[in-house]
Amino acid sequence: MGLFAEWQPAYAEAGIATFPVDGIAKRPAVGNYLKAGCRASKQWALKFPAVDALGFACGSRNGVTVLDVDEARESLLGDAFARFGRSPVVIRTASGKFHAWYRHNGEKRKIRADGFDGPIDILGGGFAVAPPSRSSAGQYEFLEGSLADLANLPPMRLPDAVANDDVEQAAQSDTIGEGQRNNSLWIACMKAAPSCQSLDSLQRFARSLNESGEWSPLPADEVGRVAGSAWQCHIEGRNGFAGDTFVQVPTPTFDNLAASADASYLYWLLKRNHWGREFCIANEWRKHLPDGEWSRPKFTAARQFLVDNGFVVMIRPAIKGVGPALFRFADQFGPDGVQGGGRGRGV
Repeated sequence: MGLFAEWQPAYAEAGIATFPVDGIAKRPAVGNYLKAGCRASKQWALKFPAVDALGFACGSRNGVTVLDVDEARESLLGDAFARFGRSPVVIRTASGKFHAWYRHNGEKRKIRADGFDGPIDILGGGFAVAPPSRSSAGQYEFLEGSLADLANLPPMRLPDAVANDDVEQAAQSDTIGEGQRNNSLWIACMKAAPSCQSLDSLQRFARSLNESGEWSPLPADEVGRVAGSAWQCHIEGRNGFAGDTFVQVPTPTFDNLAASADASYLYWLLKRNHWGREFCIANEWRKHLPDGEWSRPKFTAARQFLVDNGFVVMIRPAIKGVGPALFRFADQFGPDGVQGGGRGRGV
């Protein structure tokens, strides 16, 4: 009998729904694992009797938040306890790193908790591999405590900045589709880059997130490419997700805007103020432009140029009693460095 089938009943008795994990790839061996309860877990134990690794959904599903110390340094674990409070349940992972379990208290998934030189993640979403799972790197083990301590887990002591930060939250379902994985990973890497000291550190973050269960894992070379692209953007000062203030578009866009100086000026103002969200280009705005009031024909001609030439897209027409028309930028900001209004912090 494999370790999953052997330990599934014990975890179920403690209120934890587990699922089989591929110990070599370090990813779930079944689908819909983040939503499964103990009944499905029991059925999987019958279906996968030889599997030697198991995992569970972190967060509200099982009532457990995991503090992930992604380095084999006991001093870093001690620093984490000093900030978040001590847990009676500490796990040594197969690679010699640490997990500490806490009672879930609404925490989100937070990659790279603020204030640490080393990699500390808060797993209030996604999944964690559980002891005594066996993988190609070794075996997970309870270093302190056991399943008997689950009923007495303390909540994590979170600073307000961490408790309220939901930027890196993971969905409590595996809804990120095949076509969204690259962009989701790239956005996460852009947000994590400021807290990473090197490309190698960011690549470790990317590999960890790719294996977290938020999506079907991408190939290793693709993960490296996405992390490399994000790191390059960051070191060149083009990381809008980190708060850099800049306006940048592809060269073809710049060249095409040259046909209308008025439209070009309007476009740069929109980019500066509305990157990453829907916006209005209301007629009233013409009275408050930085270079002075425009005539209505001049303003509407510039706006129409942007629409007609595909620089902006109207997503809702003006509706009397509701509001003016809404627009968004037509281009996107993604792993290949094309920057636009799809996602971002703006300025």
